[in-house]
Amino acid sequence: YQNRCKKLMISDSAPPQVRFLFSESVFPIASIAKVDCNLILLPLKKLLPNKALSMLGKIIYLLVFTTLICQVYAQKVYVAEGGLGKGSSWQDATGDLNFALSKAGFGTEIWVAAGTYYPTANQDRDAHFSIPDGVVLYGGFQGNETDLSFRNWQANPTFLSGEIGSSAPGDNSYTVLYTKGVSAATVIDGFVITGGMANGVGEKGHKNVSGGAWYNDGTSKPSTPEIRNCIFSNNYGREGAAIFNNGKNGNVMALLQNCTFTNNIADLDGGAIYNESSGGNAYLFLHD
Repeated sequence: YQNRCKKLMISDSAPPQVRFLFSESVFPIASIAKVDCNLILLPLKKLLPNKALSMLGKIIYLLVFTTLICQVYAQKVYVAEGGLGKGSSWQDATGDLNFALSKAGFGTEIWVAAGTYYPTANQDRDAHFSIPDGVVLYGGFQGNETDLSFRNWQANPTFLSGEIGSSAPGDNSYTVLYTKGVSAATVIDGFVITGGMANGVGEKGHKNVSGGAWYNDGTSKPSTPEIRNCIFSNNYGREGAAIFNNGKNGNVMALLQNCTFTNNIADLDGGAIYNESSGGNAYLFLHD
């Protein structure tokens, strides 16, 4: 980010915008995750209401703000099975996907190489992969790609597995993936999600009994993630063996594109997907 964010301009205009240094293209701040941040225009009246601040104070404030924006919105983290690094490159890849997720902010891309990844190294059945808002999680890499277009997710299967205990499935994670109140900028792309076992104790809609592969929670805040190029296989739940969209007293919407469901078993309803909309709204959009 230090090489990308070299100049800064103060602007009274709103909304906040991002402009490429050598381009006339202008992007709203909401889409900053999609672009590099060479030049950031900030609304002076909102961020710096006191124009009597010294110019030095303004510069320090804006430099700190820009540094944070660039770190968050232009970051890639690399994950590879058995990796011992910090995730700054394929050569420095971390092997701990949950570590990478815990450090990710809005706009972070996490590139995951082929292999099998578990939400915990112990037998904590409540453990899962929690995807933060605005994080884009890509699987299906060989582990040397320099551009997303080089990825072949079909040739490089990347498993997110709830198989944390014995070889029998009864002690697997209750759910493998968890999203709560995330925006449409949150994307999971190119994974095989398997081994979720929501066979615990709880009322209808509790994640210990619903959504073995993925539990999408929109009860307190709308949750609208996108799932692409994924396979949901061998998951179990009382309702929603693979996916449980919980919009009870809230709003939930999910977009699934080019996903496959195989051998997912529910005791009651929704072997593949269950949408809960009591007192709220639950929407699901499926695309080939």
